[in-house]
Amino acid sequence: MLLGTLAVQAQVPQDPLAPVSKEIAEKNWEGAARELGKVEKEGRCKEAVCLAIHGLIADRAGDGAQAVAYARRAAALFGPESGLNARHYNELGAIFYRNGKTDRELLKLAETAFRQADSAYVGGASNIRFNLATVLRAQGRAKEAKAIMDALEADGLLIDGGMAILGEYQGPVL
Repeated sequence: MLLGTLAVQAQVPQDPLAPVSKEIAEKNWEGAARELGKVEKEGRCKEAVCLAIHGLIADRAGDGAQAVAYARRAAALFGPESGLNARHYNELGAIFYRNGKTDRELLKLAETAFRQADSAYVGGASNIRFNLATVLRAQGRAKEAKAIMDALEADGLLIDGGMAILGEYQGPVL
């Protein structure tokens, strides 16, 4: 039985981004960038995914301009073949929003990213739709934002602490 287990484990490919994720979790931005560079050099990361992660690292390191530059390049590759998942799209939307709350172009990119995230997301958390409503409100589209928030409140807000959330969310009112 042990040999069978080892054979199965040997066949499961390791996530090439696991060392990057570890460095991000430890808030070691230089280490995360270094590990991501290794993955890129080895060709084990789709371009849009690597760009999104570079953007996340830059954003968390406090370099908003660099984060937006990476996020823009990732946005140019949005689509089903990009390799981006709902979390990537959500993080990109958050980068655009946080760095461009009054910039129409960045708000539109944030909206697009959150809509992509929503269409790719299969979980039950409300973060993405809450974020989308926040961006719509910033764009002056209060009716659309309210409709989303009303639907979220009717369903019950469920927030995933591991996923970016924007605005004034303070948790459920008890």
